[in-house]
Amino acid sequence: MAFPKARRLLRPPDFRQVYDLGFKVVCRTFVAFCWKAAEADGPKTGFTTSRTLGKAVKRNRMRRRLRETVRRQLARLGPEWRIVWNLRRPALDAPQEVLDSEVERVFERCNGYLWPCWRRTSAGFLRCCHRPAVFIRPVPSIWRRPCAGTVPGPACGWV
Repeated sequence: MAFPKARRLLRPPDFRQVYDLGFKVVCRTFVAFCWKAAEADGPKTGFTTSRTLGKAVKRNRMRRRLRETVRRQLARLGPEWRIVWNLRRPALDAPQEVLDSEVERVFERCNGYLWPCWRRTSAGFLRCCHRPAVFIRPVPSIWRRPCAGTVPGPACGWV
């Protein structure tokens, strides 16, 4: 079964929009940039590989493997999501189970969107409920230290 064009990001402005407005999920085999769009016309994904990863044969093989992994799990993602996958060198030799688990982790992060300890203020900033004095703009850097637990306390990366 092919990955339909209706589910792919194809134009550079679409990629740029995801990079600029979304958040970043870093994994061993790729970096995923995720953005929740206003319109819900189905989840869309795009794939990028740098020339530094190898010749075209290797880059295409990496893209094909990840594209198939994403295609099999795409039904779990909400229709408003746009994701750009920037592949890394370990994606070429990574076992399929690793790719599956990392894609699943990205989709779980998207479906949860905000960590349990974060609350959005009326001004559009994010605030950690464990440290009320900490206000952060909703930019990709805030996702580097998420709350690991669902209850306040030492499980929170910000405590």
